[in-house]
Amino acid sequence: EPKMRDKLAKRKAVEEVVDGSPQDYALVFKGFKTAAFNKIRRALKNSKHWKTQKVDMGSRTVHVTFEGSKDEMADDAQAVLAKKGVDVGDPSFSSDGRKIFFVAE
Repeated sequence: EPKMRDKLAKRKAVEEVVDGSPQDYALVFKGFKTAAFNKIRRALKNSKHWKTQKVDMGSRTVHVTFEGSKDEMADDAQAVLAKKGVDVGDPSFSSDGRKIFFVAE
């Protein structure tokens, strides 16, 4: 039991450090047409919530640096895009949490 408490305490401390430091995320927009992805790309690039690193038009991916959790990143991206009139639906995440997927409906 004391070992488990130590492990849980260390895990929480690591999570707090990760959440408080900038992280790299890849926002992947599967199935979006070129015009829609261009609108998404411009909206994300102009946001002050994160720093855009690069854009891959072929894979419809926007790479960003964001300070916060993957859930906060996904929520903020949805909010920014909703303001621009783009509905991207609910996100899904890769196993490591570094890729956030939005699928066109």
